[in-house]
Amino acid sequence: MLTTTTHDTGLAHKVAALSTEEAQVFLRTELAERRLHSVVRVLNSDVLSSDPSRRTTALAALAKIGFSGNA
Repeated sequence: MLTTTTHDTGLAHKVAALSTEEAQVFLRTELAERRLHSVVRVLNSDVLSSDPSRRTTALAALAKIGFSGNA
């Protein structure tokens, strides 16, 4: 099971690599443990990075857990 920390620099890679089923379990767990806000905060920070690779990975991770970049 994927565990998270608020300063996990590999979080975007880990989330983006989850299967659909793993992503669903991850999302439910993070919601139940009231940690989803921390995950989204880290991923949003990566989206704002000047590193294109970091941004792309973070966007993929957010999409994997149901957050699209389209407003």
